[in-house]
Amino acid sequence: MRRSCLALLIALSVVAACVPPETDPIRRFPVDTALGELQETGTMRIAVDTNWRPFGDEDANGPRGSAVDLGRFVAGEMGMEAQLIAASSPDEVAGLVNGGEADLGFAAFELTEESVRNNSLTDPFFIAHQRLAVPAGSDIEAVDDLEGKRVCEVVHEITGVSVSELIEPVDVSEENDVGACVMEVRRGTVDAVSAPDGLLLPWLEADGADPNLELTGDEATTVGWAAIASPELSGIVGHFNDSLAEAKSDGDWTRWYARWVEPLTGESEPEPPQLSLEEAAALFPSSLTD
Repeated sequence: MRRSCLALLIALSVVAACVPPETDPIRRFPVDTALGELQETGTMRIAVDTNWRPFGDEDANGPRGSAVDLGRFVAGEMGMEAQLIAASSPDEVAGLVNGGEADLGFAAFELTEESVRNNSLTDPFFIAHQRLAVPAGSDIEAVDDLEGKRVCEVVHEITGVSVSELIEPVDVSEENDVGACVMEVRRGTVDAVSAPDGLLLPWLEADGADPNLELTGDEATTVGWAAIASPELSGIVGHFNDSLAEAKSDGDWTRWYARWVEPLTGESEPEPPQLSLEEAAALFPSSLTD
């Protein structure tokens, strides 16, 4: 009898060892809802600006980057595959989503009261700051060091602030394209670039170009970057926000940062964004655009 009991215990322990670990349950939505109908298709269409490294990029296998990882996670939380659609600009991403060709889109969408009023936007998945990019080894470490220097800046009329408002005298030239400012630094015609750090990231690893650039200076502005969702998919913003909160809590957001962003900045131990959609938008009220 004792041998039989021992054999039974051994058998039960073997079976228990073979049971796969528990995983988070897939979120299920009623079939008579917009998200339920989407879930039935098994595919979430996600547009990504692929000129937006390290958030959106593209190689032989298609779009990649930290925003792509997040998009796949959001789709996976519904048990769905992500169908990635490569786009070349924020305007193209917005057109695909608002035109019904994509369910979700990732590009540099800045959260203001005006942008929230005109689009279906999520909580911010990244917080961008206006900072400086300078040649590696430059003696410029802060805005105060720009006195008498030449600066090329890309400043959003709502969310940015001109260097000329922070320090005088400084020779400032304005551009609409960060790449154009970077070319001026490389030619030596300016000493620094002032722009949102999220837009400067692609240029920090200069592929052998001389000079290489590095981020420096304090954070002159704070602005949230959000995903854009289809206005026809009621509930998708809430699902995205729940998924983002889970990714931050479980450490996925930090892992994506370490994989894609940290190699460019060298800045580790990031703080995941804590602002909500409403809090980020409130930083730039609509009165500023009137």
